[in-house]
Amino acid sequence: PQYLNRIVREISHRTALDWINTMLTGEIAQMLETTDDSVQEIADRLRFADQATLAKFFKRQKGLSPTEYRKQRKA
Repeated sequence: PQYLNRIVREISHRTALDWINTMLTGEIAQMLETTDDSVQEIADRLRFADQATLAKFFKRQKGLSPTEYRKQRKA
C-alpha cells in the first residue's frame, strides 16, 4: 500500500485514496443520474454499510446529499 501510494502520488500528485474516492463518487453520481434506484439500493450495490454511510461520504465529496444531487440533475 505504501509503495502504491508513493508511485501514484509521484505520477499524479494525488493519493491512491483520493483516486478511489473520486472514482467511487463518480460512480454514485452516474447511478443517481441514470437510474431510478433508491439511495439504499445504490448503497447496497456499492457495498456501503447503509444508506447513511453512502450519504455522508457523497456529501463530503460533492457538498450535496444524494437526494439533493439527484433533484438538481433531473430538474
